[in-house]
Amino acid sequence: MCAVIGGCRDRNTTKGVLLALAFSGGYCFVAPSRMPIRSAAHAISQHINCLVTADDVELAVEKCEKLWADALAARKQVEELSNEAEELAEASALSSEEASATIDDSPKFKLSMIGDLKAVTDANLNANAVLSDAIEVMEEAELLERQAEAALVEMEEAIEQHLVDFPDSELKDEL
Repeated sequence: MCAVIGGCRDRNTTKGVLLALAFSGGYCFVAPSRMPIRSAAHAISQHINCLVTADDVELAVEKCEKLWADALAARKQVEELSNEAEELAEASALSSEEASATIDDSPKFKLSMIGDLKAVTDANLNANAVLSDAIEVMEEAELLERQAEAALVEMEEAIEQHLVDFPDSELKDEL
């Protein structure tokens, strides 16, 4: 005899699984379902009797490491884009000063001066576009960092639960 007690995400697919408790032995087993649940940590918080194995801990650690690596890569990209935007802005300011000086020093306004002003405007627009890209990537990096923080909490919960479920675990010495 079994009773359905909740759901959690299947480790091998993106489909949800239904957890059931066998009354005879008290062990947890899974059956396919369409119930999405946020994470194994969420399932644990819902008081579902399910053991956290060493593989579960390893998956949590890998997820956490990947998110932190992605966040770091995004931060590096932000730095590169910011530096590029700064260089473009400085070059734009310099060419703007030169174009302004050319116009001021010239007794007559020439058609070629319009081309110079257009080049200055284009350089300024390019600097602003790169800066906008940097801001966009920075927002992505912040999102990745928030996800990595949440994954870190889930990983710590998984480790703690694993050590409760398996007190003689080989991971105890490693953790």
